Amino acid sequence: MPEFNHPTVSRLYQINVLLLTLLLATLTLWIFVINPPSVDRPYIIWLVQIVPIAITIPGILKGNPRSFAWLCFIILLYFTSAVLNTYESPSELYGWIKLSLCISLFITAMMYIRCYYRLNGAKQ
Repeated sequence: MPEFNHPTVSRLYQINVLLLTLLLATLTLWIFVINPPSVDRPYIIWLVQIVPIAITIPGILKGNPRSFAWLCFIILLYFTSAVLNTYESPSELYGWIKLSLCISLFITAMMYIRCYYRLNGAKQ
């Protein structure tokens, strides 16, 4: 975990990592346990879903605010998918969970970026 000079930034970082982990776990559980697709290689579908968000993980683990900004852009794809899942079958919990995780992750990532630059100055 990177060193932060303010507890708010540190707390937002921890919340972001937790939400990102929950989103990745939700996507993984959906593909492999809850609703496995009827194809021979479900891991390819899983990779297509995981790779875009996984690209930002090294920067996020370092606390780089630019990686959080890219996460906000990428999470919009997942948000769109969650809205379609929720609209397609509103009674399924999966779409609602994915939608709430996407919204929470987007908001906390934006808050992290704002607090990081406000407290550290606009150096980077």
